[in-house]
Amino acid sequence: MTGEHFTSNDLKRRALEFLKTRSLQDLKERDQHFMINRKELRYIVDVANISNEDVVLEIGAGLGFLTEEILSRDPKAIFAVEKDPELASLLKKRFGDEPRVKVICRDILELLPFKGKYTKVVANPPFSISSRILLGLLNSEFKIASITFQYEFAERLVATPGSSSYGSLTVLTSLKFNAALVKRVHKSSFIPKPEVDAALVKLEEREPVLDSKSWDLLNKMLPSLFERRKRKLSNALEDFIVRRCRIRRTTAKELVKRLISEDIRVYKTPPSEFARLAEEIRDYLAKPS
Repeated sequence: MTGEHFTSNDLKRRALEFLKTRSLQDLKERDQHFMINRKELRYIVDVANISNEDVVLEIGAGLGFLTEEILSRDPKAIFAVEKDPELASLLKKRFGDEPRVKVICRDILELLPFKGKYTKVVANPPFSISSRILLGLLNSEFKIASITFQYEFAERLVATPGSSSYGSLTVLTSLKFNAALVKRVHKSSFIPKPEVDAALVKLEEREPVLDSKSWDLLNKMLPSLFERRKRKLSNALEDFIVRRCRIRRTTAKELVKRLISEDIRVYKTPPSEFARLAEEIRDYLAKPS
């Protein structure tokens, strides 16, 4: 198996063969797009830096093209997750003689988050579940993830404070990972071709910035603050404390005044400041009343 090598033309031929069993419209409705560009597949796996000690989680294994590339790097094991029963059956036939490949016919969203099970994550997931996959990974433990997302979504993950793409996912991603948008992947690399380009994103673990309780509070706080992203941070934070922390308005106003020295807009607030506020509010809530 590890000695086999398929060119992009080989992959295209195999994808088109599968397409004979389904219409293009059916695949698009299922948000299934198979990457057939061997160079891009190789790049995805290169970014994950897989060694023979790695246990790899592959999300959306599809026709097994990425699985083959991962296997060529001689990992300890690959857990190839594929929701589609027909595709999972094809994967089991394709890798039936390879004990390191475990095909799991389940929805990846049922398996996230995970702790201490996989060291690397490699994926070409459906664009439609990008946010839910990312939220699952934000609460999981692994060393490196190499994933393709819709290009505009990927831009959000590495956006700078004050930009139009900056939001709660940017903040969480920045605090949890060293994140990088590695490269743009043209839509012609897929069959069927999606309407937009993709981007390869690298997520690498970093030292935790917050303890688990502060992290949980931050996850609740950010969506509330970014509901009206151009509000002043003090006003948005005060409303959150009143509504979600069940604190009286006068007390919340006094707390916010102590916590915020420079009152800027929510969308201009850096991740480090959001982390500090979550920690300070958590400490305040933990004090005996």
